[in-house]
Amino acid sequence: MEQRTASELELYPPIVSLARAFIAEAFSTKVITPGVTTTDDVVWSIRQRFEL
Repeated sequence: MEQRTASELELYPPIVSLARAFIAEAFSTKVITPGVTTTDDVVWSIRQRFEL
């Protein structure tokens, strides 16, 4: 069984929210144009978004 500290539990909801926002953007019309955008284009967009 997993156990999380209080500080981990406090940080979890904002991290999940951030991840969901990135996913929503990656699969939105901001990135995808139906019939034009390829899966490789989506992957590239995600990689660029997280580039340091």
